[in-house]
Amino acid sequence: MNKVVELVNEWARMEAEKPDLDLTEFCVRYLAERTDMARFPDQDESTSAVVENKLSAHLGRMNKYVQLYARKAMQNMPLNNVEDAVYLIALSNLGKPKKSELIYVMLSEFPSGIDVIKRLINFGLVEEFPDEEDRRSKRVQITDKGREVLAECYPAMSKVGDIAFSSLSPAEKMMLLNLLIKLDGFHTEHYKQVRTGDFEEIYRQMGR
Repeated sequence: MNKVVELVNEWARMEAEKPDLDLTEFCVRYLAERTDMARFPDQDESTSAVVENKLSAHLGRMNKYVQLYARKAMQNMPLNNVEDAVYLIALSNLGKPKKSELIYVMLSEFPSGIDVIKRLINFGLVEEFPDEEDRRSKRVQITDKGREVLAECYPAMSKVGDIAFSSLSPAEKMMLLNLLIKLDGFHTEHYKQVRTGDFEEIYRQMGR
């Protein structure tokens, strides 16, 4: 079959399943369905569960690899705690959020998030001040010293990313990034409602 005709037919098939299909999603689905991992005899529920379990396991392992590389890269730096560094990066992007807002963005439990913020304040990397609209709340912002420390950490963290994803081509990196952005958007949309909810209710809202 002519390759162009094959692509047109595939587009028609996928668009019939999802009328709002865009070009990026079509390309991702088209390639995904042609990988060895996707060539199962039948896409039944048990097969889908196997794939999802493998996804969860590999994402968990990938996170541990990155944490390991990051610890080694930062061990001789002023900020040698990976979680503290990520908090500082987030704060540099957020400006002057409430403490609770920063902790929410970091997806942390409130007590552990407060501990991180206290450490950063004690190191002189972050400062806190009252919220002008709500005196019961505190806002935080990165200090000049915090920016200097981040500037020292960025080259090492860039090397960590290079190690973590060096086996992927530029096109594969972009595909992975697009998929992770899609996943993050989905879970961000539901996070506030489900973080204190019952698991079965969460599954009813977000599961298949």
